[in-house]
Amino acid sequence: MADATTSHSVAIRVAPLDPAALDPAALDGARALFRASGAPELVAERFERALGETPESRAVAAFDGDGAAAGIVLFGLVAGALGTGAVFWLAVRADRRRHGVGRALLALAKAELAAEGARIVIAEVPDDAAGMAKMLSAGGFAPEGAVPDFYRDGVGLTIWRIALS
Repeated sequence: MADATTSHSVAIRVAPLDPAALDPAALDGARALFRASGAPELVAERFERALGETPESRAVAAFDGDGAAAGIVLFGLVAGALGTGAVFWLAVRADRRRHGVGRALLALAKAELAAEGARIVIAEVPDDAAGMAKMLSAGGFAPEGAVPDFYRDGVGLTIWRIALS
């Protein structure tokens, strides 16, 4: 795990969610945080695959001083798309919001995707995920398009985008 300090001087440890390398209690806490975040079913399936042997996406968590999961980012390159990465989900525990945890995880995802050749990063966000939309906007993403009623009646999809180069 790498130690980091957020922009608000909150000490966190950042670690890939690797079941073989991570303490089971930390992994369980990260899973619980993810489940509580309201991620759509397709994203939840991708999250579980990221905990296995899949190159399509990675899950990385921030843990605070007591080892509790403070935030999670799920990201990866988009298969079949030239130089495109995606942030599939970004969630921060309620008591760690507005402390820079989401910003730190989003910066890590963008840096790793850029290192892998991504020129742009997209995020597909349900309209009822206002917290994720705020974090993306603060991280330099801009809305690019929308699909009404995508997830269910009244809950559409907004596509966010940022250029990395």
